Amino acid sequence: MSNKDIKALRPVGKEHSIKEVVLTLFVKQSLSQLDQFSTLCDSSLDFHEYEGLVKKIIEFREPNDSDSDISVRTEQPGRRVTRFQKGKPIEILQAINEEDNDRYFISYHSLAYTRWNAFKVRYFDVIAAVESIEPNALVVAASLHYMDEFDWKSSDPVPLKSIFLTGGVLIDAFFESQTSDFSMALEKKQDDLNFLDRLSIKIVPTQLGRSIRVSHNLTVKMAEAVLISQLIDSERTPYEHILQVIHDYNKSTLKQLFTKSVLDLIKLS
Repeated sequence: MSNKDIKALRPVGKEHSIKEVVLTLFVKQSLSQLDQFSTLCDSSLDFHEYEGLVKKIIEFREPNDSDSDISVRTEQPGRRVTRFQKGKPIEILQAINEEDNDRYFISYHSLAYTRWNAFKVRYFDVIAAVESIEPNALVVAASLHYMDEFDWKSSDPVPLKSIFLTGGVLIDAFFESQTSDFSMALEKKQDDLNFLDRLSIKIVPTQLGRSIRVSHNLTVKMAEAVLISQLIDSERTPYEHILQVIHDYNKSTLKQLFTKSVLDLIKLS
């Protein structure tokens, strides 16, 4: 195959195909200081906007003469701060309590990812500020989620076999359709680290051709709950090791997923 086969393929970034990277900390208990996340907009982190995340709950009741059989109430299960550049969001931090699901988490989103080391430096700066707000947060799991995206800017069929490797991760039937929603979830082990590996690929029509979206989420359960402060202090080496292992695993997965032409296009060696 040649690069001509993928000449209409455009990664979302100039140097890579990464649209968004999310690092999430899942905590044991409800986050108790949500309103204090507003202080991040007045800090050296330069977040610009603070907002509550609104959840609408519709309740159905037995009808009677005096009351409506439908009521709507709202809750604010979380908070969000956003940093902008030239009017576009480039960084988001969310703190959310999903009481109904007994799930509580802090998620850091980079929408202007450049390189791993720069991402890590900024992430630890942000999490240090989070620790000052929620010092009692007990972390039970962490996930790293990469979202890569390409545009196929042509009315011609997407040359799937020139983009994705055959005979590897993907089943043969994947290459027979121009509109796909492929996913798999597997338990994996790498460098004595156990984690859940979830891979999803979607190919959907657009006005100019097709959008190819690759989602790769790696989730690690901590051996025991740890205070958030332990992830950022001078003894943070175990957490950095976890992040490095699953980051490297993401790269190795992409190398098993894409052809050499695509790897060259997104500068992944």
